[in-house]
Formats: sequence, structure tokens, C-alpha cells
Amino acid sequence: MSLLWSALVSAVAGLLVTSLFTYYKLRWRWRHVRDILSFEGEDVVLVVPHRDREPNSIMPRVAAEDVLAMMNVVQMMTRAGVKAKFKVKDNKHLTDDDKKKNLITFGGAKVNDYTDWLLHKATAASLEFERDPSELRFILKRQANRTYTSPSYQMPDGTAPEIAREDVAFIIKFRNPRNDAGKTIVIAIAGLRGIGTWGAADCLRKKFRELHARKRRGDRFSKTGDFITMLSVEYENYDIVGTRIIEFEDLS
Repeated sequence: MSLLWSALVSAVAGLLVTSLFTYYKLRWRWRHVRDILSFEGEDVVLVVPHRDREPNSIMPRVAAEDVLAMMNVVQMMTRAGVKAKFKVKDNKHLTDDDKKKNLITFGGAKVNDYTDWLLHKATAASLEFERDPSELRFILKRQANRTYTSPSYQMPDGTAPEIAREDVAFIIKFRNPRNDAGKTIVIAIAGLRGIGTWGAADCLRKKFRELHARKRRGDRFSKTGDFITMLSVEYENYDIVGTRIIEFEDLS
């Protein structure tokens, strides 16, 4: 009986040690994600663009690119062990209480007016969507001397999704302007087109170590501080096949 009991205790202890080792190994591996997001332990509102409801549908539509972008972020946070309660809302139905929480908002000014409002508040980022008056398409203006356009617009309308194309996107992290205590943050993830939004979230999930390495520590900057990064996104055959960081700037 004592031998059986000893064997049982050893087995349980071994399982516990293995589980703890795996847990802390994963936390160490994904620690950079927690620095980049820095809202562990708080509610997180995922803001997706509102799409008009179909006549025979109860719920409003959601674009596939926005769902895929959101899945990338949730998967990354789950693997990193970020302890947060997720709530998904569309930009037309955010409450005042929602807007004070940690938020991750997807999509640009054309589809998400909340993202547009945030960009006007994030003056340090100096980024805004503008309409190209000659073509009625959106461009991104960064500070006074940089303009970003989507190469995908050069392709004829109706080009098959299997054909490769590129878009421009960004990720911005900054203190939530609606939270006076400064304890919550907002992350805006958007492209000039839907594939850019999807690709930016894909980049965040796959290249968080590179983003973390570019984030400075010291002086007035910290690894958990604010930043903006501009991205190039490559799409082909219904998938994001590559992303590249064009520009990275510390904001705090």
C-alpha cells in the first residue's frame, strides 16, 4: 500500500512540475506580447466595423477580413496567457463605459468612425485618412511629408482573389483618451483596404518579437509604452503571404 501511495504521489508531483514548467515556459516565450499590449487583467473591447444589416437578417454583417484580424489578435493573447475578458462590439454600438476600457479597434476611417476619431486624438502619431480627390479613394497622410497609397488600387476592378496584391496598414498603441486615470489603452489596427487590416493583425501575431525589439527602453520610453508602426502587406490566393515593417516610431 505504501509503495502504491508513493507511486501515486510521485506521479502527481511529476505532472504538477511538468504543468508548471510548461506554463512558465509559455509565459516567458510570449512575455513580449504582454509588454506590447500591457492590459493584462482588464476587460478588452474588440471593436469591429459596423456593416449594414441584410433585409432578412437579424444581425449586422461582418467582413471576413475583420473577423480574421480579430482571430489573429485573440489567438495571440490567449497563447500569451493574457488574462482578460473579451467583449466584441461594432463601432456604432459602443457605450460610454465601453469607450473607457481597453480597446482594440479594427478597420480604417471608411468603415470605422471610431478609429477615425481616435486618430484625431492621437496627435503624437500624426496619422490620418484622407480621400484622394482624383480617384475618390483613401490615402494615409503621416506628418507633413509622407503619403501612403495602396498598391492594390493599381489592379483592375474584378481581379480574381487568387492574384497577388499589396496594401498598406498600421498599428498604433496609445493611452485611452476617454480614461482620465490613464489606466487603459487603445490599439488601432487598420489598412487602407480590408486585406491590410487582416495583414496588420497577422503581423502583430507573427512579428511581435521584432516589434518589441524596436521598442526602446530608457529616457522617456518604455517597452510597455505607446508606438506607431507602418506596414506593407502582401496578399495572394485568399491568404496573407507576407508583411514588412516600413516604419516604427516610439511615442512614449
